[in-house]
Amino acid sequence: MNRSAHKSFAYGLVAWFTVVVTELIAQTNQVDFERWFLKVPAVDLPAYVARIVELEPAEKRVDITVRSVSAAISVRPGAAPAVVGAVAAVDPEMAPVAAEVAARKQKKLVPVIARAAVGAAPAQCRKIVASVCKVAPEQFKAVACAVAELKPEKAIEILDGVADAFPELAPYIQEVVAEYRNVIPSVRLVIEKVLARLMEDKEKPAGDSVFLKPLAEWPFEPAVRIRGRTPYGGVDYSRP
Repeated sequence: MNRSAHKSFAYGLVAWFTVVVTELIAQTNQVDFERWFLKVPAVDLPAYVARIVELEPAEKRVDITVRSVSAAISVRPGAAPAVVGAVAAVDPEMAPVAAEVAARKQKKLVPVIARAAVGAAPAQCRKIVASVCKVAPEQFKAVACAVAELKPEKAIEILDGVADAFPELAPYIQEVVAEYRNVIPSVRLVIEKVLARLMEDKEKPAGDSVFLKPLAEWPFEPAVRIRGRTPYGGVDYSRP
């Protein structure tokens, strides 16, 4: 097939894709997204979902983002980061919404999902981190560090997102960040210091050792036997 034929085929495919998605949008209140997405090749699914979100009126985008992203991940769980990234690219304001939905459905890919969302919509970094941390609190350190590796210049926004998700940590974060003065801090180091200080405030002496009981107000359980000061990470290191 020559170059001209390739272009004609590509244009025809784009036209067909647009028509199909437009028809789907017209039926969004009744459509079974999962049934539709089963017909879409895996490689095309992120673009398909993004196009659905893009064509929806602004006032309906939150609802359509939740429904379409949820359905897409039900059909193709491993495509969660790509779907979130595609949606975030066409509408950055939907990035926190898409990331939250994906994080709820694919806990093993939570840090990767957060990275994909921030990579496509960096201006929404704080909201994305907060949204994802709220639905996967046991992985908040992994989420913050994953995003910081991608966007180290967003350190303060990342930490603000963590504070938004966990107001109890806000004073600790502010205290540690203030120690850095005008230097952009390491997100990992700040979180480790914050958790160490949180433990110090909650610890109960028991001879030379300290037993930390689960804190009722926290979703994770820092039930760790320590000697001295040992930072608690609260990270799920399981692979996707």
